[in-house]
Parts: sequence; structure tokens; C-alpha cells
Amino acid sequence: MKYQIKLTERTMFLNERNNPVDGYRITFTLDNGEVDWVEIPKAQFNPEYVNAEIAAVVKAHEALMPK
Repeated sequence: MKYQIKLTERTMFLNERNNPVDGYRITFTLDNGEVDWVEIPKAQFNPEYVNAEIAAVVKAHEALMPK
């Protein structure tokens, strides 16, 4: 499944331990029209990490799709 990044915005989010993290929210659209996002810590904001995180979300969407 393909995706297209629609928006990158600075944000503050809570990590797993409820600590605030400075980072980015990357909003993307899947080729079937679904919209989703990933939150990336500022220290890990690079193309490889962003693509890996989006790929994991896309894989989860594909697992939910009927075959």
C-alpha cells in the first residue's frame, strides 16, 4: 500500500511514560483514502526513521484489510 505525506507539523506529545516530547506529527494519506499519522521525536527526525515508522503503520492497516 502506498502513502502520501500531507502535513508535517511541530508538536509536543507524551511518550509511553507520560513525559512531554518535542517532536513532529507527520500526517499521511494511504492510497485507499485513509488518513493516519505518526509522532516522531525531534532527535529522531530523519528520513529513514520517519519512513520506517510510517511503514509500520501502513503494515498495520494492511493487516486489517480483508483479503
